Amino acid sequence: MPKRKNSGIKVDIRKFSQFEKKLEKLKDESLDEFIKSGARVLAGAFLERVKKRTPVGKYGDRVEFTTRAGEFVSFEAATHPTVGGTLRNGWQLVSLQKTSQGYSVEISNNVSYASFVENGHVIRNKKGGPAKGWVNGRFMLRDTEMEMVFITPEILEKKLERFLRNELSGK
Repeated sequence: MPKRKNSGIKVDIRKFSQFEKKLEKLKDESLDEFIKSGARVLAGAFLERVKKRTPVGKYGDRVEFTTRAGEFVSFEAATHPTVGGTLRNGWQLVSLQKTSQGYSVEISNNVSYASFVENGHVIRNKKGGPAKGWVNGRFMLRDTEMEMVFITPEILEKKLERFLRNELSGK
């Protein structure tokens, strides 16, 4: 068998050792912090999107109602129009907890009528009276959950690229 000639290529193994040490460091504290940070980013993205979908009440100057005698009354009030926002501002991040499967995020809206706006509700003239109609739900929470299923990989991929670039470059 013929002898091989030395090709003249030199490999500096020290660079691989340094790279290996950086990867080992990632397994420890940096990776868990990255995952926690990713959960916070996703929670923030969720809150931003659900707030945008949440309707804001607009209350004008016109007042309309039906009296007990059955007479319809309508007039312009002397007050200025008001814009709501209580429901939209009610969204909050309640908790971010580490679990055996990663991190769990709880987002809530404690405004008393939030579930009625989300899911819809019956219209009644008086408490316990017959149903007069139905108001369709706005489904801002449900729709945001569905959107997050599709955009989460993109958000985390960008975050992972930045994380690896920073960690492996030593910055």
